[in-house]
Amino acid sequence: MLEERLKIILNESNFVSSYKSLQEEFDAPAKNAEYVPSQKDVLEILNSKNYKAQYFASEKFYKIADTVNGTLVQLNLAFPGSGHKIECILYVENKNENLKGGGPFTLLVSSLTDNEYQAKRIPFSNKDQLEKILERILIMYESIKKHV
Repeated sequence: MLEERLKIILNESNFVSSYKSLQEEFDAPAKNAEYVPSQKDVLEILNSKNYKAQYFASEKFYKIADTVNGTLVQLNLAFPGSGHKIECILYVENKNENLKGGGPFTLLVSSLTDNEYQAKRIPFSNKDQLEKILERILIMYESIKKHV
């Protein structure tokens, strides 16, 4: 169950419609996709967008974190399984405001739509697609930060 303040933040940032739009644009399965993003590729893309990400090799994910008005807003990016889909995980915390929560984007969308919409991880088949997807995800992240 989502914390009420987090629901408000996500709704004000048009989170559901942004993710639906992204999913609809890139919903075609990656047929014969051989491209698996390297750590260098992902960091290069993020750096080109002016984001400093940390890579955690043991858990195989990238972390971008910012503090906005005393609130930690963290975006984790992972490429589970074959590596042809991206999983985005949001975490928001402000101890002074008793705000703590988040989860995979897919779960957040499903929760906000009362499971009416089946959100999926976003597939890609090459570096250009990955870059376009990350661009859109980072826009969503910035919108969330604006509404914290």
